[in-house]
Amino acid sequence: MRKLIAVKPKPEMFDDSVLVLDRYKPKDKLILSERKLEYLSLAALGFRNFQIANILNVSESTVKKTFEEVFKILNAKDRTNAVTIGFIYGILDVFVLNCIIKRYCLQNQFN
Repeated sequence: MRKLIAVKPKPEMFDDSVLVLDRYKPKDKLILSERKLEYLSLAALGFRNFQIANILNVSESTVKKTFEEVFKILNAKDRTNAVTIGFIYGILDVFVLNCIIKRYCLQNQFN
């Protein structure tokens, strides 16, 4: 069985244009609730706000408010930036996305 190991990126791994992400470092403590992680994961999978609202059985305004909270926690300017920060800092990974797919996408396919 293979294990996935998260490696924190080093500055020398990127060229100067990518180092712009450094100014969007999240706050010292990254505390995302499981629910906020679900929102961020669904965004990473390409779902739009109305689709996330349908999947999670909430209103679209709830989705927008939750993303605003996620942006503040991650110090992100938008959804794409939040997802990028999530992957860079290990909040999101293949395992998390796989769990979200199994929990929401596959179960809805057969209902």
